[in-house]
Amino acid sequence: MSRIGATLLEFGMSFPKSHAKMKVLFQWLAEHGEPIPPMLLLELRDHHNYYLKLNKLILAQEKKLKEIVDNDEQA
Repeated sequence: MSRIGATLLEFGMSFPKSHAKMKVLFQWLAEHGEPIPPMLLLELRDHHNYYLKLNKLILAQEKKLKEIVDNDEQA
């Protein structure tokens, strides 16, 4: 999230820091109305895809931990 915010700040756009906004990053960019260079869009897409991948991994780990706790009386 920080990389995306920092990258946008370099182009004069202040992106709100929240997971809800991050999920709708490209919608937010369209609503912002500023012209965005194609290379910046590619960079943002890569960062956003990585952010989404990390979120999936975190959810999977949380699910594993919940299963461990549910099945282990000592946890």
